[in-house]
Amino acid sequence: MTLFKMRVSRTQWAVGHGFFHSGTITAEGKPVTYVYDCGATTKNQRNLKREIDEFVSRLYVGPKYQRYLYSRSRNVDIMYISHFDYDHISGIPYLAKQTSVSRFVIPMTPVSSRIFCLAGSLFPSVYYSSSNNSSTYDANVGDFDEWYWDFIANPVTALREITGPDVEIQQMTPLDEEEIRVDETVSEDYILTNSEIRNSAIRSYSDLNISQPQNRLNLWNITNLSGAPVWEFKTHVLWDAQNQAAVFVQKLKQLALINDEKDLEDVNIVRNLVLNHTSDLKKAFKDAVAMIGSSFTLNITSLMLYSGTVLGQKLRTFRSKAAFYDRPEIGAWPTVPGWIGYGDASLGAKKRLHEAIDAFAEYRSRTYVIAPPHHGSPREWGSELLEGYGLHGNDAPTCVFGADGSYGHPAQRVLLDVNASGGTAIVVTSDCRSRWTDSLTVYVDA
Repeated sequence: MTLFKMRVSRTQWAVGHGFFHSGTITAEGKPVTYVYDCGATTKNQRNLKREIDEFVSRLYVGPKYQRYLYSRSRNVDIMYISHFDYDHISGIPYLAKQTSVSRFVIPMTPVSSRIFCLAGSLFPSVYYSSSNNSSTYDANVGDFDEWYWDFIANPVTALREITGPDVEIQQMTPLDEEEIRVDETVSEDYILTNSEIRNSAIRSYSDLNISQPQNRLNLWNITNLSGAPVWEFKTHVLWDAQNQAAVFVQKLKQLALINDEKDLEDVNIVRNLVLNHTSDLKKAFKDAVAMIGSSFTLNITSLMLYSGTVLGQKLRTFRSKAAFYDRPEIGAWPTVPGWIGYGDASLGAKKRLHEAIDAFAEYRSRTYVIAPPHHGSPREWGSELLEGYGLHGNDAPTCVFGADGSYGHPAQRVLLDVNASGGTAIVVTSDCRSRWTDSLTVYVDA
């Protein structure tokens, strides 16, 4: 047996209430670096820039440290954007100035849904109306940079403005289950034994590249020099993303703020709405939320992401020392390396919760870290998300939250569920000492 050896290092960055996750996979040659969201609330923008600067410094270092950092250029090979809330995308322009981003994967949503996210970023008091002093959650319109309005109106154009006309942008729609279903029976002997590792030939040097399998729009693979896939990224967007904000458009029309949904694709109209009709925009949002209901109010369009080993391959994972020591390693020693991020997906309804679980059913046994939905909000939470991990589906995951207590996130009920399951909860705040880097050595039979 010939095994392929990789090193994986991923970090949850300390941006406070927001989300910025990155990872680098390497086999000592050219690495692949990915990012999942890069943003924070308006009050945390200074912390966000600090974390982006630290991220970039780790991508570009002197030769002395190359063998530890496994990275040789300021390049992000692929960036995933889960949804259009300000606290998940506000750092992208600054990140794009500091690095070269080769491709983006974003959810394809109607402009009405993007404007709905914008209103949610401006007026969170509508959603958290039951909280004390909820009006203090509302953002100051002047604190939002103009690029955000451009991005909401036309995300493809806005991304190309800050990266260049040749950047690759893939927009993901909900896929038919027949298209994304993997025909595979999960084997119970997919974990490599110590004996198999000792008695196998080990390939530990290779440049890594990223490519997309034919007819698999929701997958990207990392391949070695021989072309064998050794790591994969899988996305899923909930079916309820379709027409989620139609009610909101109707409210905007009733208030004579727009004549047609296509008006919202004009960035000048979007700016006019936000800057000169703020109270009417809030009223339309509030009325829409009241009609849609709490389980449908936020971010059904979130793109969820699996990052881990390829289905069908045997594997074994060992924890390794992080090149940059952020905080003590947390959780049990993993045998699998996978990570699943749920963005701000609204999983409070059983139908959507089970769809998310089913979408990653085969991958959960290869996963030991998850980023629960919406910073640990109880409205988007289901304790069933904690089930099905590890070799026999009995392991509890390590749960990472990007939150600083705003809006009560992560909620006490969510933290209690994680601990009751035997899992570990890691809350990464705006304090750089809470930043968490997870470093692993991974063997696969590729």
